[in-house]
Amino acid sequence: MSSRHALLAPRRASGLTLMELLLVLAIIDVLMGIAIPKYNEYQERIKQAQAIEDIQVIQTLIKHYALDSGSYVGLAADYS
Repeated sequence: MSSRHALLAPRRASGLTLMELLLVLAIIDVLMGIAIPKYNEYQERIKQAQAIEDIQVIQTLIKHYALDSGSYVGLAADYS
């Protein structure tokens, strides 16, 4: 009887169904919708921090130039 029952029972394939795949894709979509804006904000903060650091380096260089030469860097219009 058990062999006959095994023949009549529907067999399930070992893969995923279409609904399961759609559910996984929907979950990934939601997670990406959360992660991508956070990543973009993080990149923007890195760019801002780098720009601030660059400005501070330029300020330090100008101060060192002024200490060495006795005057600050002039504008290009001053030399023409």
